[in-house]
Amino acid sequence: MADVHRALAEDFKSQHGRESDDVPQLKMKLTCNPPQLILGKPWLLTRTVTYEEAPTARSIVIHPYPILGGFDNDPESLHQCRDEKWEEVEARDSGESCFMLWDDDPVRYAVGTTPFYFTCLKPGDTWTKVTRYYSQDETHHFPEEVKVGDKFQWRYAGAEIDWWDWGAMEDHQETKVMHMNGEVTSGNGGRPKLVVSAATMEFEVGGDKRLAAAADDTKDVRE
Repeated sequence: MADVHRALAEDFKSQHGRESDDVPQLKMKLTCNPPQLILGKPWLLTRTVTYEEAPTARSIVIHPYPILGGFDNDPESLHQCRDEKWEEVEARDSGESCFMLWDDDPVRYAVGTTPFYFTCLKPGDTWTKVTRYYSQDETHHFPEEVKVGDKFQWRYAGAEIDWWDWGAMEDHQETKVMHMNGEVTSGNGGRPKLVVSAATMEFEVGGDKRLAAAADDTKDVRE
């Protein structure tokens, strides 16, 4: 992660002809509860972004929407171990439709008074997103055929924050940005790029193989 931020600092210097302030370091961590995916049971995936402490670190305000990619760029993918190789699992059609209403034109927001879109992180603070998933019978994320002992990786490819600045929310009461379709469209004011690190989490399908086999038999009878 240090190499990534060093490269960003060098890129900023080449573009602007000066050293940037210390680039904040945002580290992603993936965890799940329970640690195994139990067939037919809820499974919680937690994404935790930590603003890492440093001697010169200070508070920042970020627009967290891009962390999970929005609609156009999903940084997450599921991989399954098959024949000792990791292969990406193609998401199945969930059969559900999702509609969201957005403004046709950019809207100007005051950063410090819009906590729905912006959040402040002090050094050591975290931003967390928890999603509840189920096994293959209830979600399109997992393959249709999943059995006890199958191994998976949940991968996060990293993301770039489209807008951030130094300070706390109260410092940005008068800071105005243009916002459209979930994204800040007015630029980042020449500040260096801020990225969230990539992360990978491995887990496997757990549970009693005998119970899983019995459930499969019951399913066959129903069909």
